[in-house]
Parts: sequence; C-alpha cells; structure tokens
Amino acid sequence: MGRKESIQHALCAAALQDVSDKSVGIYKHDIKVFADYARQHGVKDAESFESGNKRGLIQSYADLLLEQGKSPSTIHRYIAPVCKGAGINMADIEKPKRTIDRITRSRYDTANKQGDIEQSEDRFKRLVDFQKAVGIRRAELARLKPADIIQLQDGRVYVHVARGKGGKEQYQAVLPDNIDIVLKTRDTATGERLFSKDEINNKIDLHALRADNAKAAYKYYADKLQESPGLRNQYAHMLQRYFYDMNKRLRESSQKQYNARLAAFKRDMYQSSGIYKIRGASVDIAREKGLPVEYDRMALMMTSVFHLSHWRNDVTVINYML
Repeated sequence: MGRKESIQHALCAAALQDVSDKSVGIYKHDIKVFADYARQHGVKDAESFESGNKRGLIQSYADLLLEQGKSPSTIHRYIAPVCKGAGINMADIEKPKRTIDRITRSRYDTANKQGDIEQSEDRFKRLVDFQKAVGIRRAELARLKPADIIQLQDGRVYVHVARGKGGKEQYQAVLPDNIDIVLKTRDTATGERLFSKDEINNKIDLHALRADNAKAAYKYYADKLQESPGLRNQYAHMLQRYFYDMNKRLRESSQKQYNARLAAFKRDMYQSSGIYKIRGASVDIAREKGLPVEYDRMALMMTSVFHLSHWRNDVTVINYML
C-alpha cells in the first residue's frame, strides 16, 4: 500500500497555481503551519482532510490565531493560501475584519526623506509621471514592456499587466487626460522593458501615487455619472462583461462558484441604493482629512476594477480613498 499524500503537499499543489514568485515562499510557510496544526488535531493526510470537515478545521485554526493575539491582517494572510488550496471561500470563515485604523502605509507623513527627494529628480521623471497616470504596483511596473501599452481604435488606452498580484492578469485603464503621458513613456523606452532597473531602484512612495490615481479615477467616474445618469447602465454592462471575460477559469471549473461570486460582485455595485457609507474609525479619518463619508458604488467599482484590480469597494475605500 502506497504512502498517502500529505495535507501540505496537496494544499500547495492547488494553492500555488498562478501565484507570483514572490508569494510562493510565503504560501508554502503558511500552509506548513496549518498542516502541522491539522496533524496535531488528528487529521494526518490529504485524504482524511478532504473527507472530513475542511471548513470546520480551518475555522478552528482561525479561532486559534485570534486567541494567540494575531492581528486581523495576519490571520487573513495565514488562512488565505489554506482556503485557496482547500477550495474554501474565505468569506465562509469567520475572522476579524481588517480595519482602517490598522492601515498606515502612505496615509500619513513618514520619514521617507530619500523617497521624497528622488521623486523630484529628473532621472525618475518618466517613472513618476507614468505612475501618476496609471497607478500600478512596483513589481508590475518593473515587468512592463512597451508592447503592454495598448491603444484601441477608438483611442482608449490600457496597460496590460500580464502577472499582477496573485499572478492575475489585468488591463489597467488610463483616464483620457493621462493618455498622452502614457504613450510618451512607451515611445521613449530604450530597452526590452518599459523602465530600466536604475529607474525602478528607488525609495519613492509609489503606493501613494497609486492612491492619488485611484482618487482621480473615482472623481472622473462620479462626475460623469452626475452629468449623465444614463451612463450607470453602460458602466454596469462594462463591469459585468469584464467580470465574465476575466473569470473564464472559474466559469469552467465551477459554474456554481462563478454565479455566487458574480452575485456578490453585483450586490457590491447596487446595495444600499448604490451608496457606500463608511463607518467606524473610517469616519473619523475622513472627517479629519476633510474627505467624503459617502461614495457612489458604481464609480467606486469602476475605479476598483479598471484602475486597481481589486474588484471590491471596501478594499478600495479603506486602502485608497482615505
């Protein structure tokens, strides 16, 4: 009789698909910790894990992490690869929410003096101007090629990110006012990559520029909807069509899961009469900075999907609007 497959091996085989090189080590570590926990609780191999109460075991693990004093963000990180490998929806696991008061990156002034200086230097001007116009992650900027700047026949421009966060492909929309700078950046590239290693190697707060771009995108869509309410249906069609196109693998593997995810996606656009109201600590931060406490859900989702590739309004507000 052959040796049974370990939980760790089975979870890694499923969870590491389409994961960026940077995340592989983290996923493997977090899965190993969970596999050790499972063995300590009598679940010795992948077969017994699959045939047992997978969700219940993951839930008890999440509860233990909370008892140990782990932060909400850490708990989310620890269970994310486990849920992916086990085919369990993260939403089915009860866990503390990651609240805005715990998120500080790029939100307040910090001692990043070198980054502030470099942001104004001529040698980084191409990168800074492009990031202000597009707003993607540093690793995504480093991998871009000139051919990834795509202009359609109608004049619209997209930045193709072949491997974004989690290994996912995305097409980053460029606002009309930013098209010229994006095309200029493409046309001034001198190597295989859009930016040289010297341009990417800096301390500039690129996340702050990403947040600024998201705010500008939200204002653009909110203003358009205010001027032309009929655009709401057009935007909804664009979003649902893009959702369909970008979730081909899920559709083919499980129509049930696809339908559930689509329903949640649509609820996020339409619930609460289409208005997203921030709550809790977010309200204090918004008032302190003179920012709105209510947002148009459709404008938020256009921003979240086409400019941030997050697909969720709460993530967009907490991490980029405030």
